[in-house]
Amino acid sequence: MTRHRVLVVEQDQAIRRLLLTLLGDSGHDAQAAASAAEALAAVRSRPPDLIVIDPFMLGAEPDRLLAALGQQADVPVVILSAVPRLRPLSRHPKRAWLDKPFDIDRVVRLVERLGRRFRRPARRQLGAAPA
Repeated sequence: MTRHRVLVVEQDQAIRRLLLTLLGDSGHDAQAAASAAEALAAVRSRPPDLIVIDPFMLGAEPDRLLAALGQQADVPVVILSAVPRLRPLSRHPKRAWLDKPFDIDRVVRLVERLGRRFRRPARRQLGAAPA
């Protein structure tokens, strides 16, 4: 299994903690954002390899939030939602949909599958000389 840097964007604290624990226990480096503003700041400061998000957040329009995140980081996105009208947002080559409530094993499998499929080049460490 390849370790991925995963940004979990979820306003519900219990679900956010569950996803962080689940992904961390599966060997991934998971960080959290509880709002659209936190998500955008996290993407700018520490770009993820993949985003797991419930885009239906207070104070954010789901399509605009996904577009803004996509402009900051062109990475795969797993959309978790209980709002069926948002399903069209997953019609993008780098997006996948999971209904809430979700199967925890399926979340991990999907993160790993998308992470492998859209693997980014290795990050260069700060101070390292270019190859």
